[in-house]
Amino acid sequence: MEHLVFEPDASEELRYAYTAEVLETDWTRFDNLFDFVEPLTPWLGFSHDSIPLGKFMDYPKSAGYEIAKIWNGDFGDSHNMMKTQPAFEVGRRVASLLQAWLSIGLMECVIGKKIHASYLVRRARDGTQCLYTRNLHFCLHARVVQIRQGRVDKAKTNEEMQQWVQEVNKWTTRFTCWSHPSFRPKMDGPYPGFMDLIESITPAIVRLAGVVEQTRLYVLPDYEHMGQLTWQLPFNVVERRRDSLRALGWCPFQIKFMEDTLTQSVVDWILATHFQQDPIGHEGCTAIACARSDIDRKTYRQSHCCQDEHLCARLFPDMGSVVKILNADMIPIVSLKQDSSGSTLQVKGSSRSEAGLYIAFSHVWADGLGGATEEGLHRCQVERLDKLCRLHAESGWFWLDAICIPSRATVGDAVYFKALVAIRDVYLQAKTVLVLDRTIEKCDSKASTESLYAHIYLSSWMLRMWTYEEAVLARDLVFVLADGFHRYSLQTQPWMRRTVCTVWQSLASQLYRLRVVPGELTIGHIYRAFRYRLTNVPAEEFLSVSGMLGLDTGKLLSVKGEERARQFWLMLRTVPHDIPFAMCPKMTLNGFRWAPASMMWPAQTGIDTAPGGRKAFCTEEGLVGEYVVFELNTTLKGSAGERSSIFNIWSNGCSAPELGAWAGPGLLRVYCVDSWPAAPATHDFNILYMAKASGDILSQGQWVAAAAALGERRELGGDSRRIRAVKHIDRVLVERLQNAELSQSPASIMFEGRERTSMHASGNSNLEEICIS
Repeated sequence: MEHLVFEPDASEELRYAYTAEVLETDWTRFDNLFDFVEPLTPWLGFSHDSIPLGKFMDYPKSAGYEIAKIWNGDFGDSHNMMKTQPAFEVGRRVASLLQAWLSIGLMECVIGKKIHASYLVRRARDGTQCLYTRNLHFCLHARVVQIRQGRVDKAKTNEEMQQWVQEVNKWTTRFTCWSHPSFRPKMDGPYPGFMDLIESITPAIVRLAGVVEQTRLYVLPDYEHMGQLTWQLPFNVVERRRDSLRALGWCPFQIKFMEDTLTQSVVDWILATHFQQDPIGHEGCTAIACARSDIDRKTYRQSHCCQDEHLCARLFPDMGSVVKILNADMIPIVSLKQDSSGSTLQVKGSSRSEAGLYIAFSHVWADGLGGATEEGLHRCQVERLDKLCRLHAESGWFWLDAICIPSRATVGDAVYFKALVAIRDVYLQAKTVLVLDRTIEKCDSKASTESLYAHIYLSSWMLRMWTYEEAVLARDLVFVLADGFHRYSLQTQPWMRRTVCTVWQSLASQLYRLRVVPGELTIGHIYRAFRYRLTNVPAEEFLSVSGMLGLDTGKLLSVKGEERARQFWLMLRTVPHDIPFAMCPKMTLNGFRWAPASMMWPAQTGIDTAPGGRKAFCTEEGLVGEYVVFELNTTLKGSAGERSSIFNIWSNGCSAPELGAWAGPGLLRVYCVDSWPAAPATHDFNILYMAKASGDILSQGQWVAAAAALGERRELGGDSRRIRAVKHIDRVLVERLQNAELSQSPASIMFEGRERTSMHASGNSNLEEICIS
């Protein structure tokens, strides 16, 4: 953990890391070492120093272990000395091997020299040996220098580093499988205490793999990237960490938001730095919704920022002027005028088609700045906004929804809809968009980039629907801090060294979504941004989305519900081909069962964001595109439940090389996700389809998103072609079984054995154009 929090500055140690043949440390020679950062990770005592430097995959063999036995849970046969050891000692030795191999063994392969345990292990105050990662700063930076000097083959190094990290990822995923409540008794029985040790070491292994990947991205940015990995932790580790986050004031929705969108290292950093959240307003939150920003217009009250609230009058813009400006298809903007007669709000119009000189404010109503034109705004708040405008720009003109959008009940549909449609142009034409948020304003300009980005990303502002449009359309995006401003830029650098800045990298990659290159914003970007955003008015979702994509929002105002969503998808027409696999509520209309009814649904799945990526086409009859299709020899009945949710399906494969990993024969496990009906209710399906790209990156043992369907042959839209029409049923996950497991006749701890495996169906795979209804 230490490498995430501290940045030591010691040029002598950097030189040592560069020149020494073997890296080791005598910690007693240091006077002022940084203390351990909790939680501590115990060093289980494996005799790592005796293992010669070699290939990463050869480490267990060099130690006398048969790693395939460990993978399958047969620890007793993994080493010739195990048969004489008690069960708890067998588990301890295997756990210590796995820790040494996947942590220090990984690091010495990355560094290219032998690393003794003392270099990354230190004695804690209670006398126990624990991992201590301060020295990662030096050894990784020294390796960067060597790579840049051309002392290694860069292409080979890039490939090897990714392969090593993928191997670590495979094992930590295995640890998570072992830790599942339904499976853990199989490990605790024969190897008591083993899973407790695995839980204690896995988070540190994941963090170390993270800095390896970060170092590779930093020093070898132009070389091929094999794809993003998902890192999991054992179930009990996750639950304990959630308890710690709740103790810091974070609500269930915010915790899920962190876990699903940020790396494990960032969540650990939040705990290590005691980053707290004000719990007020979060009492009613759940894992799928944050209640703090839910606004009841009947009871909503604007807040003051002055001491004498009873003396603070409201200021109102002239309603007639606002309506006249909106009817003229212009943007109403306001400015505070103060003279001897008092304070008033001036109003004038700004063009919707030309860049303006006004400030547009972006905020969340929960912070107290909500309202409508006819309700006005407290004078103290107007004075504050005026001061911010004049500190940031010479002009005192600004736009705020609470002043510049009258309510529908007051002005009627026509004027109100004009104001809604104009929101896109408000933020597109504003000189600057100033962001106001209670959490962000707790951060000052002297804070580290990591802390600043965390305040932004974990703010209520990041969780509201309209604020994404306001940010992504802005010419200049500026955040108001406790003591000034922060102009958001993609060029902002991390505070930590680039080799270990995993916290910054994760936060920055999420915030980058706020600044899409003009003209390249896609529905994929919006889906990824909307997954954890919320709104009080769900009916406005596709109005906001259509505005961002430059579609005719006016056409959507006359329709409601699913018909509004249907019209939106038809207007968009071209969509990412993997959109049917998005984890979100789907429409129920014929021809559109594949289509998101809402993109605001907390989920880890994303869809393709590339403007030039593989596409499918939305038609009245369904979504037409090219997919990997498995036609089953029987109809299966799926539901959500332990027994009725998992199917074994034998794929006969096909000769099409473009199918990649799906081309060859093999056993597939198909899992019906929680959105399927609970047993005994079922859905029938006889087709599986998935994105072609999945076949290109699939590795054995990896789950990929797919969909179940019912299929038939019919003509599409009068076209002479006969293509398969399939009725979308629901999302599934598909795993290609490990060949090593499949070849085993007897049962292992992870697989019931080839002889006992029941086959539910078989089928052929093919790449074909289908119409998904």
